[in-house]
Amino acid sequence: MSSVINFKRLNPQSLFVAACGLLIISMLIFGLFAWPSADDYCYANRFLSQGLWGTLHEEYFNWGGRYSATFLMGLVETSRTMMHAPGYAVVPLINILSIVFGVWVFLRGAFGINNRRLLVVASAALLALISWRQSIYWLSGGFTYAPPVGLMLIVLAAAFRSQVPSQAVIWGTAVLIFITCGFNEGTAILQGSVLGLLLLTRWKDAAWAHRATYLVWCAAAAAGTAAAFLAPGVFVRAELMTNATKPIELLNGFIMPFSSLLLGLVLLVFWSAVWLLWRNVQVPRWLPQSPWKILLGIYLVWVPVLAMRGYMLSGYGDPRVLTPDMLVVWTGAMLLALVLVRRYYGSLPDTAAVRSGLALVALVALLMVKGANPDGLGERWLTLVHQAPKVHRAMSAREDQYAAHNGQIVEVSQLRPKVLQSPTFMADVEVDPAQWGNQCLAKYYGIPGVTLRPVQ
Repeated sequence: MSSVINFKRLNPQSLFVAACGLLIISMLIFGLFAWPSADDYCYANRFLSQGLWGTLHEEYFNWGGRYSATFLMGLVETSRTMMHAPGYAVVPLINILSIVFGVWVFLRGAFGINNRRLLVVASAALLALISWRQSIYWLSGGFTYAPPVGLMLIVLAAAFRSQVPSQAVIWGTAVLIFITCGFNEGTAILQGSVLGLLLLTRWKDAAWAHRATYLVWCAAAAAGTAAAFLAPGVFVRAELMTNATKPIELLNGFIMPFSSLLLGLVLLVFWSAVWLLWRNVQVPRWLPQSPWKILLGIYLVWVPVLAMRGYMLSGYGDPRVLTPDMLVVWTGAMLLALVLVRRYYGSLPDTAAVRSGLALVALVALLMVKGANPDGLGERWLTLVHQAPKVHRAMSAREDQYAAHNGQIVEVSQLRPKVLQSPTFMADVEVDPAQWGNQCLAKYYGIPGVTLRPVQ
């Protein structure tokens, strides 16, 4: 029958790309169910009372140097429409599209690749690594860690080019570098480490014009990092922290990269299958031909980030803090796999059976990825589908309760544990009305207070 689909003729590469595309599209759709929580209401109260510039001033001088993240949050939280569904969906939309756009610029600028299918696959792999709950669907965490991933990929696209860029590109990239430093400390250190390593490794081979370009970019990274780390608010916050920094934790930065070997191996398998599916992509001139040099470069740019985090946090950090680490692993596995595949597996036959097997291997490897999340990609996606609508309905019902408070503390029902696993919701209120999260929410909605009624 002509109406029956001939599955033997389906392109396995197309099916693989469709699966990756489904992941990205579903993440965007379920952004409609995302809901603000925790710090979102605290920042919203500040922006609504003090305005954008007043909050920027207060944050910089009294809490921290994340000037870019604060500015971006202010663009959304100064509007009450954006702090409710469906307006809050702009948060995951900005976070996801900034990463996809960064991947697109990186593939074009660093590899000369203008392939929409490969863009979908590469973007899905990077999004699979990042914590959806803290870095995609939550405003306060997402605007701090997701957009700088896209910005840094744009910077890398310019830095990895062999040709000397134009003056507009040089100074435009310098501005992006400074802006990227103002999102979070990890990305600032990582960006400076990458640019510093490129400057050192290319100093002898590059012409003076190219060296001057890297000097300008390194200066921009140094200025941005100084503006972030030396903000008066950083020292104020340090005095308020109960956990004292431990210099011995600096040494953990030299060991922590080895704890990600399993994740790196999974991604290496994934990218090896991808580069075998896209055989026309060649190793660019800027990429070292030795796998050991690539591994050494990854280690050298990663260690400063981990050492800084170990010193400041006395540990590895929350899932959102690991977002720069996931960018390192994603990029490192991509570069290492390309060199290995082009060196050792170029003679593999290009048949339909081989391509089907490679697509299956890549898909399985992607589903195994945990990254900055406690569960694998497949389990996380199923949780998103099942629990996100339930969170949305519960929060909408609570807003009706807040509107009918009658001058009394509002008692809301506790969400069930499975519902709280939804990546579209960061954290619930607590039983104590005096808890800071409860107070911020109560002030935002103009109610005397809010408390939690446990599930019977």
